[in-house]
Amino acid sequence: MFEVRSLKQVKLNEEALVGIFQHIITLSNEDTNKNTEVDLYLATNQIPILDDPLYWWKQNSSSFKILSRIAKDFLPLPATSAASERIFSKSGHIVSKKRSMLASKNVNVLVFLAENYKTSPN
Repeated sequence: MFEVRSLKQVKLNEEALVGIFQHIITLSNEDTNKNTEVDLYLATNQIPILDDPLYWWKQNSSSFKILSRIAKDFLPLPATSAASERIFSKSGHIVSKKRSMLASKNVNVLVFLAENYKTSPN
């Protein structure tokens, strides 16, 4: 099931990306040697796969002032698809052979309601 995004959703995504880039630009404008910092980072050896990248950035924050601040902002974000898979599964239960003609707007509302419906604790 493909969803046509509304102009409002596209605008929100665009604003989020602009915010991220403005954050990066703000941090990079604080240091005139931003190119040398990136070059130095690219020249360093990769850390082993089992090492903690946040710990590495903490240890190397004095060498990479701008990049370490960006890493602290974005590395802690969880990389998981569990929520999207759960919603996709719910939409599969809602859109069946008998309900195959539902408009995408109605499917979105039904999935939202199914995901946010709280049963009483009996």
